[in-house]
Amino acid sequence: MRKLPDLLAELARACHQASAGERADLAGLLVRAYRSADAVAYKFGARDLSARLIELF
Repeated sequence: MRKLPDLLAELARACHQASAGERADLAGLLVRAYRSADAVAYKFGARDLSARLIELF
């Protein structure tokens, strides 16, 4: 959980810098990471953070 912010930033950066062939795979990983962050936030009662994550994706 503590590494998710760094992971999200790194995946977003990689997605923006990737070639067209790699971008789809990286975007899929980014979406899964955001969904995981949402699940963690919701489970720990951070409903406002969960709602914000849903707005982003």
